[in-house]
Amino acid sequence: MKLAIKRTLKNPVDPDAIISLLLKDRGLEHDKTFLNPPNPNLIDFATFFMPAYYKKHLTATLGVLKRVKYNNETIIVYCDYDADGITGGAVLWETLHLLGFKVFPHVPDRKTEGYGFSKVGIDLVKEKYNPTVIISVDHGIMGHKEITYAKTLGIDVIITDHHSKSETDPADALAIFHTSKLSGSGVAYFFAKTIFEELRDISDEQAKKHLAQHFLNDYQALAAIGTIADLVPLTGESRAVVKHGLKALSKSSRPGLKHLFIDAEIAGRDMSPYDVGFIIAPRINAFGRLTHAIDALRMLCTVSESKASELAKKSGTVNKDRQALVEVGIEQALKQVNETDKIIIVSSADWNEGIIGLIASKLVEKYYRPAIVLAISDGHAKASVRSISGIDITAFLRKYEEYLLSIGGHAMAAGLSIEVKNLEKFKKIVLSDAKKTISDEELIPTTQVDIEIPFEQNTLSLAHAIEGLSPFGVGNPYPVFLTTGQIVEKKLLGKNSDHLKLMINNENTLPIECMFFKQGALFDELKVGEVKKIVYKLEINRWNGREKVNMMGKMIIE
Repeated sequence: MKLAIKRTLKNPVDPDAIISLLLKDRGLEHDKTFLNPPNPNLIDFATFFMPAYYKKHLTATLGVLKRVKYNNETIIVYCDYDADGITGGAVLWETLHLLGFKVFPHVPDRKTEGYGFSKVGIDLVKEKYNPTVIISVDHGIMGHKEITYAKTLGIDVIITDHHSKSETDPADALAIFHTSKLSGSGVAYFFAKTIFEELRDISDEQAKKHLAQHFLNDYQALAAIGTIADLVPLTGESRAVVKHGLKALSKSSRPGLKHLFIDAEIAGRDMSPYDVGFIIAPRINAFGRLTHAIDALRMLCTVSESKASELAKKSGTVNKDRQALVEVGIEQALKQVNETDKIIIVSSADWNEGIIGLIASKLVEKYYRPAIVLAISDGHAKASVRSISGIDITAFLRKYEEYLLSIGGHAMAAGLSIEVKNLEKFKKIVLSDAKKTISDEELIPTTQVDIEIPFEQNTLSLAHAIEGLSPFGVGNPYPVFLTTGQIVEKKLLGKNSDHLKLMINNENTLPIECMFFKQGALFDELKVGEVKKIVYKLEINRWNGREKVNMMGKMIIE
């Protein structure tokens, strides 16, 4: 484990100065806009595009929607099966539905259709709904061939997406709304809001009232779930979506969300990025991984309390099944790992392709190197890929498209498919290239320390100032500090004595509690009276109306 210290302060400074340094080192402005981002409802979708481009594509979109409405033609909202696509799909489908369009959602079956557009999926919606327009959510920017195919069937395709794109956009798309500054659900939120603002007069007064409220509340909550779940950097407009969306999420009365919170035993509390990333999003994702993600969409959109309760309970059950499968899959994957390889590649015909992304994440967490996990079936293999900081895995793998049937993704994650007959060649060349181009240094995990500070700097005022930077996540991680202090007390806590609590001070301060979770093994190594350097996060402990500053320890380095 490496330690990278960005800054060192010899003397205490004003908490506001600490905040300015943190933001400067992250390339962010210390201003009112960052600390208090505007409500997403006030952000113009045009912000994300060149003016002429935006005008052209919006004009084409509005033109076809007016035609569709006049002729009572059918629209399909074709959304991805993960939490980002499902939440964005819920926003867009419901907006068009309340505006009075004849609109249906389509979520691909992960096993039979795969990610994004496919000929199979387009044929399915053509046969079932005979649409004249398809609008994608959280995919489509790489669906060149499939979009051309849809056009031959008389279907106009509008793309809303945020994934990495090729040098050329799909030539046969009617309109494209693509930006990497947002999640798929974020793009869907702003796209749907624009459609509502432009076409609101075609709906009745009750629908207009409901939609106006949704864009201020529930739709921001849904977009926040997708943004956090998809690990989009929480900066700029995405920060605004999450900051306001989390507040809306905590207050949401939407039946599906309300019953999901009840089943997950998190109802009634202020929602955090942790709640979304580790409790809410996994339950939404579980449907698409093991059953069918259309049930996740139904859960989010139903107005029936009983149906919402039923689907929320199902999400919890399916998620537990998913956890059990992942546990077995990880055990099997570990037996295949060659720790000398600079990219891990494992495969099995026993793995459900809905869990391979989770297996990949666990392998990256354990070995700190990119991981490609393949599920094999009927002569083909589908892979989920996860990477580490500094290695753009999608760009790396696109060098070998000649071996692949498809590939898409972004710097930290990708998905691909390949014929089994090409798998060994692909593995050989990828491992060889990784050995040459990925340095040993890149595969050493690094603990980033934002600032080394004097122990006296650990005040309640600084902890409050740090809270002002929330929400924390990709692009805006929780600040990590390094300080030097003396151990004045040590204690083991927890049922299995696996947590360590230290009381730490220096000659000028009162002791501060420092908790090390799951690090009870350090107890015997530490002595009262020793002076140590500690890596930690500064937090506020609130209890019975009182506040005190706490240190959440990460590691002791000397």
